[in-house]
Amino acid sequence: MRCNKIRIIGTISICLGLISIISSAGFWAYNAREDARAAENATRTANILFDIINSGEQKGVFIREGENGARTEDDGSQNGESAQTGVLINGETFIAVLSVPSLGLELPVNKEWSYPKLKESPCRYAGSIGDSLVIAAHNYKNHFGSIEKLKKGERAVLTDLSGYKYYYELTEIKTLEAESIDEMVSDEFDLTLFTCTYGGYARVTARFMEILGD
Repeated sequence: MRCNKIRIIGTISICLGLISIISSAGFWAYNAREDARAAENATRTANILFDIINSGEQKGVFIREGENGARTEDDGSQNGESAQTGVLINGETFIAVLSVPSLGLELPVNKEWSYPKLKESPCRYAGSIGDSLVIAAHNYKNHFGSIEKLKKGERAVLTDLSGYKYYYELTEIKTLEAESIDEMVSDEFDLTLFTCTYGGYARVTARFMEILGD
């Protein structure tokens, strides 16, 4: 009788272990698919933005529909923000392209952030271009999942819709608690990039200062 109980317990343990392995594999596969999808979408959007920038058509403050060329005036005053040009692509408004050469990243920056938007591209979290800009992104490998590997002195480049390039140099990598909002949006730095750690309990934060371009 005791042997039967041991066999039953052993069988249950094996089954639970198999379920855990299958669940972990499924979760990994889902994240890998989402990462690849987000990377493809971000690359497509960044290419559209560069096409618009290189065309020289982005003159005033307006939103330009990426597909059909329709324009809608926008004074950038939503939520009391200062005016910034935006380009409307597939229903989302983008303000710049962020490049981090050492990580091989070239990503569009959404004008506003939300959790659904973060699954598609980096988003402006606070500040504005040229004024203590804070950019958040998902921890996908092809978004900000590798920013903790950046080394002091490495560069980031922000290209606005007029084609002007802002150059930045990394000064520090820091992990902030999720509740440290005031520290995250500090105006001590010219550019901040951040993403959640796995589990979402803290934020990997890369701080940059603006420098002269090459």
